Amino acid sequence: MRKRAGVRVAESARQIWVLFLVPILAIFFLRDGANFPWGSDFAGTLPLPTRISCRTCSSDLNQMLAHFIRAQLTLAGLSMVAYASFLGILRVPYAMVLGTAGGVLEFVPVVGPWSPDWP
Repeated sequence: MRKRAGVRVAESARQIWVLFLVPILAIFFLRDGANFPWGSDFAGTLPLPTRISCRTCSSDLNQMLAHFIRAQLTLAGLSMVAYASFLGILRVPYAMVLGTAGGVLEFVPVVGPWSPDWP
């Protein structure tokens, strides 16, 4: 039993880097997403109408990604406030710490709303 629990903890710890990488990348995508040179070499080889269409599509994708990340950040902040205030009303010890952890974990879509088929 302990061995199996230890294996599960070790497997989870191997994936912990995602919790740090996702918010950092999200900040860079929000700030500099339009300036990334993704596909500029590839787009230069395309005919002009296709190149314009490709750049328009890239611009739309960048805008949608920015809106999604802002929505995730807003949801994470509201979740943090909701968790902390509800736990504070119930007088749970460390309500602020638990609320902050819940808000941070809400930002990472895989970890926030725990999936029922989580291994």
